Amino acid sequence: MMKTALATKYMHGRVLQGVISSAFEFNREIDRLLWVRKTFGASSEDMESAFAAGAAVGFKTRFLAIRVISDSEFYAPQVHGTAGKFCAAFGTVFINRIPRYAACHRSTISTLRQKGQGFDSGWGFGK
Repeated sequence: MMKTALATKYMHGRVLQGVISSAFEFNREIDRLLWVRKTFGASSEDMESAFAAGAAVGFKTRFLAIRVISDSEFYAPQVHGTAGKFCAAFGTVFINRIPRYAACHRSTISTLRQKGQGFDSGWGFGK
């Protein structure tokens, strides 16, 4: 999955492999962010990936977190509202590039889209 993600084109920035630091906390403290980066080699942090990773471990399945950086205490502290839309668009392209997933679930995705229930419904892309 990592190779596929890294090979998927992203029109709004760069696709990088790295460590996402994830915990049940919201952090804007520069000294703590620097400590997390130094201690764990984190490229970014979020509040969601740890829980998704825990579920993947519980189900004994592979896991890959994909994040679009919406803000940075170091470079751009204001939140960019389009980041979610960009991440969803990248995720849609990425998922459709995974051969096993696409082969097994393409009919399900098509059915959900027809009913307006797909993961990309309402965004105006991927249809």
